Amino acid sequence: MPSPFPGMDPWLENRILWQGFHNVFISLCMAALNRALPEGVVATTELRIQRIEGSAEERQAFITLRDALYQERVLTVIEILSPSNKTGRGYEQYRAKQDELLESETSLIEIDLLRAGAHTVAVPVSSLRERGAQWEYLICLHDVTDRWNFQVWPLLLADRLPTLPIPLGEDYSPVTLDLQAVFSECYDTGRYGALLRYQEPPEVPLSDEQVQWAQEQRK
Repeated sequence: MPSPFPGMDPWLENRILWQGFHNVFISLCMAALNRALPEGVVATTELRIQRIEGSAEERQAFITLRDALYQERVLTVIEILSPSNKTGRGYEQYRAKQDELLESETSLIEIDLLRAGAHTVAVPVSSLRERGAQWEYLICLHDVTDRWNFQVWPLLLADRLPTLPIPLGEDYSPVTLDLQAVFSECYDTGRYGALLRYQEPPEVPLSDEQVQWAQEQRK
């Protein structure tokens, strides 16, 4: 059963279901990338252990694109943000890691499909407002070959998830990642059409206008 929405599904912004969705989405992004990457580059998933509250810990998966010959050389990191990245202690830890990547020779792609929580991706809010951007979800690309600029995709609920250019440094041509195709596969693989309680309001509230729009999508 396909998702009733053209892009991100706001009912997936759910504390119980998010971790499972996040893990499947990461794995499918990795698989899609490995089908497209040149022979000299490999996409892998890695885990980061993050302390969130008190002694509680959370394992967070992210994607690294590595030079296959010199595996310690990380070309690009892809982060799909979790709720714990956007609040409290987890936010502080994530921003520290973000700063390290921005100062390194590794490109960074941040995919924020969560409306709740603090602004977390690297591009400053002031820069987005100067551009007149409006968004519910936000994707940010920092390419080390264009270090002083951010490429951003501000997305509203009705927007299809974009196809992203994935930078691989100066030695390789970029490849593309169709996020909407990956999302659709993830939604189907996880059987979220059966799991999500569309008869109830989503955990992160919608405006009255958005509620009406969502009802029309589910007809």
